[in-house]
Amino acid sequence: EEVGLWILLGFTIFLLADMVMRSLGHGHSHEDGKKEKNHEHNHNDLKMSAVLLNLAADSMHNFTDGLAIGVSFSISSEPDASVLSLLKSRGGLATLSIMFHEIPHELGDFAVLETMVGLS
Repeated sequence: EEVGLWILLGFTIFLLADMVMRSLGHGHSHEDGKKEKNHEHNHNDLKMSAVLLNLAADSMHNFTDGLAIGVSFSISSEPDASVLSLLKSRGGLATLSIMFHEIPHELGDFAVLETMVGLS
């Protein structure tokens, strides 16, 4: 029950962050017939807000991945454990699974940043 509320709160926070980022860009409209220069400026604002939202979400995601790894090692670690026993522990399995999850995730973030504003 409580986990569902936290998930709903997270969705709400990111929805509000998206709305704030879009409002800072003064919207995006094709109806008012403004000059092409102003139109390009609106596109740049929209791209920058998307990039900032992507970076904020990615940093929160990486932070929670780090929390998951830390907690899983703290639950299953032994004082004088070898490297092999650490890899076989819950912490090691969590680290490997998050690592394999992060490879395509970070490649996707790179592609988004590259296509949006040419950042690499």
